[in-house]
Order: sequence, then structure tokens, then C-alpha cells
Amino acid sequence: MSKPQIIAFTTSYHPFIGGAEIAVQEVSRRLGADFEFVVLTARMRRDIARREKRPEARVIRLGFGAELDKWLLPLLGFFWFFLRRPNAILWGVDIGQGALTGALIKFFFRRHPFVLTIQYGGGPDELRRGRGGFIAAGLRFMLGRADSVTAISTHLAAVARQYGYKKDIAVIPNGVDAEQFAVGIPHSLSPTPHATTIITVSRLVHKNGIDILIDAVAEVKKSIPDIQCVIIGDGPERGNLERRAASDEIRDHVRFVGVIPYEQIPQYLHEADVFVRPSRSEGMGNVFVEALAAGLPIIGTPVGGIVDIIEDGKTGLFVRPDDSHDLAEKIIRLFNDPQLQQTIVENGQKMVKQRFEWNNIAVEYRAVFKEGPSPSPLLRKEDPLPPSILRKEEPPPLSPPWKGGVGEVDATQRIRLLIATPLYPPDIGGPATYTKILEEELPGDGVTVAVAKFDAVRWLPKIIRHIAYFFLVLWKGRRADIIFAQDPVSVGLPAYLAAKILGKIFLLKVVGDYAWEQWQISRKGQSMRRFINVEEFQKGQYDRITKLRRDIEHWIARRAKMVIVPSQYLKGMVLEWGTPEEKIKVIHNAFDLPEGLPPKEDARVRLDLSGHVVVSVGRLVPWKGFDVLISSIPDLIARFSDLRLVIIGSGPEEARLRALASSLGINDSVEFKGQIAHAETLMYLRAADVFVLNTGYEGLPHTILEAIAVGVPIATTPVGGNKEIITHNIHGLLFGYNDPAGLTEAIGRLLSDRALGARLANSAAELLERFSRKRMIEETAEFLRS
Repeated sequence: MSKPQIIAFTTSYHPFIGGAEIAVQEVSRRLGADFEFVVLTARMRRDIARREKRPEARVIRLGFGAELDKWLLPLLGFFWFFLRRPNAILWGVDIGQGALTGALIKFFFRRHPFVLTIQYGGGPDELRRGRGGFIAAGLRFMLGRADSVTAISTHLAAVARQYGYKKDIAVIPNGVDAEQFAVGIPHSLSPTPHATTIITVSRLVHKNGIDILIDAVAEVKKSIPDIQCVIIGDGPERGNLERRAASDEIRDHVRFVGVIPYEQIPQYLHEADVFVRPSRSEGMGNVFVEALAAGLPIIGTPVGGIVDIIEDGKTGLFVRPDDSHDLAEKIIRLFNDPQLQQTIVENGQKMVKQRFEWNNIAVEYRAVFKEGPSPSPLLRKEDPLPPSILRKEEPPPLSPPWKGGVGEVDATQRIRLLIATPLYPPDIGGPATYTKILEEELPGDGVTVAVAKFDAVRWLPKIIRHIAYFFLVLWKGRRADIIFAQDPVSVGLPAYLAAKILGKIFLLKVVGDYAWEQWQISRKGQSMRRFINVEEFQKGQYDRITKLRRDIEHWIARRAKMVIVPSQYLKGMVLEWGTPEEKIKVIHNAFDLPEGLPPKEDARVRLDLSGHVVVSVGRLVPWKGFDVLISSIPDLIARFSDLRLVIIGSGPEEARLRALASSLGINDSVEFKGQIAHAETLMYLRAADVFVLNTGYEGLPHTILEAIAVGVPIATTPVGGNKEIITHNIHGLLFGYNDPAGLTEAIGRLLSDRALGARLANSAAELLERFSRKRMIEETAEFLRS
């Protein structure tokens, strides 16, 4: 029978060493007979292997080998889990991106137990306000997902209770390998053989108070002239600290060693006399335990988890925070009192054996993984918080959405809507036009609109851009009631994850099949000998990435609170994805002609157009059939020698289409305008004799509505939502997709029979009330309030 699997989520792992990494390593080493451990972490350096089999666990490092990887870890880890779906216990270690990854997975895959181990060394203000409040919000989110919580100190257990965790909490400290620290190898620390040596092991950051230690050394030197202070570690404060220690008075008495391998730390401790760290905040302070195990008396401040280690006068000495005079006095006292040193070391080493041996700690974790936490006798769920915790660390009130529930909209208040869109003007496409309309019109109906534009991250590499977009929506979504995504994958998945984390209502608009579109653009899609339409695509078997995209869009659509579609055709497609019918709302796209658009002849003059003008608008993608349209131009030129085709839009097919026009010798008759402003697009439509859309798939195209509004006759295909707008020979002419003869005939009829064109355009104009902007806005605003 296979062993249960535990996936440990930690922001970093070997060769990066810290309390969380050591805890994972030591616990997994000792519980290997009971569980199979996998460590999921950020890669962060290119010279580190993506996969590694270590004695304690299999290590999987995600990312690209850069510092950014730790920020990408939550989404990369989610995708990793989503693809593999292992049957495992989730163990989040530390308050960071690693544990957040485990909590995010737990949120969506609830049957997996999630154990959260809280390790954190920052102070209450940093926890409450750090990263713009996201550290506190992240902690609350993790606690809300946790089935079991452990903390490495009673201080952090109280913090967990303060941030909303209601169940029992097990206080399980980080440990120490007492044998490793009990045996030291002689190592020369200072040039003075018999110097009196203070040592500290610390990251050089403000919270660890090394500036206070340096100031204290200057005072100690007056009583103990041969004093030496050895500082092991590195950090952003190192330059400032080195300058502080560069005075003539103590220049030769303070030595910065920098970072050393963890296994060498016992050597340095054994050649020192006293360990000191005057921390301003501390989660636990594992290095104090290591110093006691090495036989050193210790001095620390009564903050955070240090109070679990130091009993003043018995297992160490307390010193007031930010008080170098008090620290100097305590150092001198220890050096002058060998009996006190011996008492502290003896009591401290007994405590280490009883409470901080890794073997005992591993037994406690085994119980948590199998049975859940036993309540700490120091902080049970029914116990009140310590007054000091309440006084110093009570966080500001947090609104209900952060708790992970789905918010409700008060119909009497303004609704705050965040639109997540893949396209935005001057981009061409339905989502761009639709988003702009909502942004302009909804504020008049009591809806405040903000927009998260995918274009802000499009310059980034693939995958990274979607992860960056997730953080963009997460940031902008804080003040929204509703997050409204304009597609189910590229912006839909990041927006949905952000909405769930924030506890916001998530709505989705589906204007097409994203997986089908991306497959059509891919080499595999283009290599098919025949066109695969959207309906056929739903049941086919394709490559792995296409299947993933299809699974994601179906998954997101089913989980949205509601799905808006612009046509009955798309409603049928979303139903086929497994979305309940009662969750699907049809609201037609709309377009109203803006004021100030000139008459046709004036538009031609402004654009320098003459002769017979055919206009087509759309993304230059395979299913839009621009190649067949261009190929039909020579036959049309034979009938209309002054014919000019204007193509508006950009996309992956542009280079191929330009080459096709060149090979046919019609460069002077085909003009590629690229991506232009929407007002200019309308000007070209106004100037056209025919608008043509040879498309193999449409949800309900804005471009057809725009063509109707400007009064240009339309020739298009009877696919998708087109059939819900255009009736053949009544509102326009329909022809078969990629049918050269039908396409040429339709365009030719409209160019040669102006009376037919006028009749069709006038008849189509009667549809505009059904697709009016006012009607769409009213329906959308009413829907949002519901």
C-alpha cells in the first residue's frame, strides 16, 4: 500500500536556508516512513535544478530562474496541481507565497486537507500594513482555508487567533539538531586568541536590532577592552551597519563575516562566549535555541516568540528593546558572572532537549497530519487573547469580502464594476467596443466602472503576462463589488481566481470559443486540410494545450455566478459546456452611430477614396477568411476596374495576406490599414459601397451592427450569431464561408445594383432599435443589480 503524500509549499528551499526550509527538511526526514513528501517551491536561480531528489523529499521548483518566481508561485503552483490532481495533504509553511499557493489550491480543491504552519518574524505593523495590506489579507485568506493550524510560538498562535482562526492551534516550535551544535570544530574567529567574544547570527535588517548591538559594543569596550563582536549574516542594512562600526573606537572590535553555510555555524558558536540578538520583533528566534545547544548563554528582547525561549535569569537574559545602555550592562554582567553563565547554559540545554529536539517535534507533526492539532495548553480556542497582543497588534476592521465569501450587491447603492478585458480601444474586436460602451454609459445608471486592460501586461512573456494580470485584477478588484471578465481563459481565469480570493461576485461574458480560436491560429489548426467549425470542435480530440484551454473555459463558465452571451447561438454553445441554463443571460450587443459622422461623399473626400470601395474589418486570423476575399479581387477588378479593397485590423495572418496580395499583383487595389482608431474605422465604413465579412465563426459581431448603423450594404456568411441579425436578401446578402464564387457574386451584385444595396441597408436599419445602446445598457444595469 502506497504511503500518503504530503506536498509542502514553501516560498524557497535548498540552497536557500531559513527556519521554514529547515523545518520542512527535518520533519520530512523523520517522517519518511509514514508519508511521501514533495516540496513545491520557487526556483529563483537559473543554476538550480527544476527537479531534485533529495534524501528527505522530491523537490519541484517552478519558475524561470529569477527573483520574480516567488511572485509567480501561487499561479504556477495552481496550474501544476490543476494538471496533475495528486491525492495529497497540503502543507503550507510560513506566511508567504508558498503557503498562499497551498491555500489557493485548497480553495478550489476542497477535499484535500490543508495544514498551515505559521512562521513570521515581522512586527505587528509590518504584518498589518506590509505590501499594501496584502500580507494581512493573505494571512486571513490562508487561515480561512486551513483545516489545521500550527504555529512556531505562542506569540504567532495568538496572531492566528487575532486574524480570525477559531479552531484549536498546536504550538510546535522549530527545532535544532542538538548533536550538530554540541560538537564544534575549532575555528579562528578573531586575531586575539583569548578575546572575549560576542556573536550574533542574523539577517541584517532593521527588525533584528544589530545597530543596537554595535552601539552597545562601544560601551562594553570601556569595561572589557578586548571585547570582540562577530556578526554572521547579510542583508540590506549591512552598509549602514559597517559605517556605524567604522569609528576609531570600535573599528577593530566588530567583524562582519557575511553569509556562511549553515553547517559551519556551530564552529563559530563554539568559539564565542555570549550570543546576543536585540530583536525589535521575532516570530520565534530559532537561532537562540541553536546558541543554547552550542553551550552559549543568550541575551534577547522580550518580543514575539523569544518569550517562549528565554526565562529571564534562567535560560537567558532579557534586555529592553532599542536600549543599547541596558544591553551593554547585561553583556558586562554575564562576562563578570561565570556562575550565571553556567546556570543559563545548563537550564537552556535541558529545555532544548525537552522542547526543541527535532525527533519530538516530528512526532507532533505526525499527529497533526493524521489527526489534526491538539490544542496548545498555552492558547486553546476558548482562551482569550493575551492583553499585549490585543493592545499591540489588533488589525483594523476588515470587510467581509476578504473572508472568502461571495459578496452581495446592495441595489440601493452604486455598484462598483471592474471589467477585465483582453482588448480595449484602439484594439479592434467585440470586447474592446463593448467595454468602451459600458465604461461610457453605465455610470449614468448607478454603476461605477473601472477597467483592467490586458494590454498593460501583453508585453511580458506568455504565462508570466497572465500571472501579472492576475495581480493587476487582484489589486484593482479590492474596491469592486463585481468582477466582469470578457473571455473565459486569457483574462477569465486570472480574474476568476482574483475574484474568489477577494470574495467578489464573478461574471463572465462569452463572445466566442477561445480554445477553438487559439487552435485555429496554431500550426496544428492551420495544417488541417479542412475547416473545423466550432460545433465540430466541441467533440473532437486535440493536442494537450488545446484540451487544457477547453477544460479551463468550461470550468470557468460553470463557476461564474452568471454568464452573459450576445446571441442565442452562443447560449447554446455555453449550455454544451455544462453551464446550467438559468445561469446564462442573453443581452445583445449594441451600437449607436456617434454624432458628427459626415455623409458618404464627404467621408470619401476626407479619406481620399474614389471608385468602387469594399471594406472589411476584423482581426487577421485564419477563420476570418481574408485570404479568400483577397483572392476574389482579381475577378472583381475584371468587372470593376476602379475597385479598392480596404482591410482594417491586425493579427498573425497579416504578413501572409500582404504576400498573397503581392503575388496576385493587386497591391494597388488592396490597402491594409492595420489597427486604427474606432472613429476612423466608422469613417471608412461610411465611405464604403459594400461591407464584407467572410467569416467561419461569429458570436454576434459588433462590426455588422456598425455597418448597419452607417448605412452600408452588407455581405456576410450565415454562421453563428450572424443569422440572428441578417436575413438573406432582406437585411443583406449571405454566402457560404470561403466560397469564392458566392463571395464574388454577392459583392458584385451590391456594387452593380445600387438600388438593391439601398433597400437592404434601409431594411437592416430597422433592426437598430433591437440592438440599441440604450436598450443594452438598461438590460445590463438591471442585470448587475439582480
